[in-house]
Amino acid sequence: MIAVVSDEVPLVVSRQLLQTFAQDLGKLESDAQKEVAHYALTQIQPRVVSFEEQVGQHLVSSCECYFKSQIILISFYILN
Repeated sequence: MIAVVSDEVPLVVSRQLLQTFAQDLGKLESDAQKEVAHYALTQIQPRVVSFEEQVGQHLVSSCECYFKSQIILISFYILN
């Protein structure tokens, strides 16, 4: 991840790689998705202005993941 967002990699390439990464992030299990998304956002932070769209995708994926986990918890409490 560090190499992808470094200054040595052209922005066009970095953006495409991050976009693909964000799309595939949803394929991970919930806990892994949260951990990987947090790490990725931490690495992207110094250049966040250059990767606004890709950061937005990561945030949407993270929100969806947290939302799903909350729905599961609420369902568990309702059923018990």
